[in-house]
Amino acid sequence: MHALKFKLQLCTADRCTSRTPFPNSYKCMSGRIAAPKEPLSPWRPMIRILFVDDEARILEGVRRSMYCMREEWQMRFAISAAAALEALAAESADVVVSDMRMPGMDGSQLLSEVKRLYPQAVRFILSGQSQSDSVVQATRTAHQYLSKPCDALTLKSAI
Repeated sequence: MHALKFKLQLCTADRCTSRTPFPNSYKCMSGRIAAPKEPLSPWRPMIRILFVDDEARILEGVRRSMYCMREEWQMRFAISAAAALEALAAESADVVVSDMRMPGMDGSQLLSEVKRLYPQAVRFILSGQSQSDSVVQATRTAHQYLSKPCDALTLKSAI
């Protein structure tokens, strides 16, 4: 007999993330119960996501905010476009989320290369730039443009 994993309804209390296991339910620190929704299929493959940004603190923030998705997403992080292409050569990704402005190869150039090499990959630009030229350039290679700062819920739902 094997244990099934469950998607949980999230607690509605502000910033409440911890849960204590109880039989057939979970109780968060605020005391609210979050019952399991539906069992996750044990054979369902994880979504492979590559996050790319030249700022380590941004990548660390994304890592922390997306930690709750670790059961469903296989996440990798690259500090440059060159590192991202190396990571993709080692193992392809289903989704690539890249910053726009990076030294060397920018996000638009990276996603253009990803589009050429891995056309099945879904491509996102996550950028603080709001100049119309940058947005237009990004939309040529990305499926979606997300502006920084981007909250975790928006990023999760976009992916």
